[in-house]
Amino acid sequence: GTEEGMDIDEVIRRGKEDEDVALNESTLAILQSFLAEKKLREEEEASLVAAGTESDQTVESFSEDWQLSQFWYTADTSDRVAKEALKMAKGGRIACVSTPSIFRQLKKLEPDNSNIFLFEFDRRFSFYGSQFVFYDYNHPIQLSEELKNSFDFVVLDPPFLSEECATKAAITARFLAKSTGSPCVVLTGQVMETLLKKLYPGLKKMQFEPKHDSSRLQNEFGCFANYDSEDLNKS
Repeated sequence: GTEEGMDIDEVIRRGKEDEDVALNESTLAILQSFLAEKKLREEEEASLVAAGTESDQTVESFSEDWQLSQFWYTADTSDRVAKEALKMAKGGRIACVSTPSIFRQLKKLEPDNSNIFLFEFDRRFSFYGSQFVFYDYNHPIQLSEELKNSFDFVVLDPPFLSEECATKAAITARFLAKSTGSPCVVLTGQVMETLLKKLYPGLKKMQFEPKHDSSRLQNEFGCFANYDSEDLNKS
């Protein structure tokens, strides 16, 4: 992998200058091709952001950022979880933590609903204005006090399958939820089940298994809820 804190552009520059990170010509050509594609994609995404939420294609056209461990859910998964969120929130506030696919589907289902918030590290989604909240799981409660204990439903997908990330995401969920009994859904790798049950009182694994568009994601995903969900407990 790349050295910590160094992006691919920097590796290429160092590869030209530094024998320690020297890259042979074929590797360099592959990386330069990758960077050219990445630049083109970023330019397209920037123009979509400039077009704002008027463009239905905006989020659909965003590519997954593998460095952020991003994998978009299938339309069916996003729709099912979004409908569950609306049903359980009963018109109240919904927090989508690191789940842009679900937030996008909620906006499709209820475009004028201003009670839906996306907590996300990827600033490409900032065109959603006040409904976008920059969120870094490393700082789980570095959030505005006015958001504290104000959400009727929280759905989250911790970006990384690690104990640290899952634990910090759980701290965020507690910070946002109105109470410990407020409905919460966690979408994550099934390998995290034992830890999750320690982090969330009353959490149970649902029969529903979330699916992703990407074939690159090899982990079996699970859906967990801290309440009895009729709709999520169907496969």
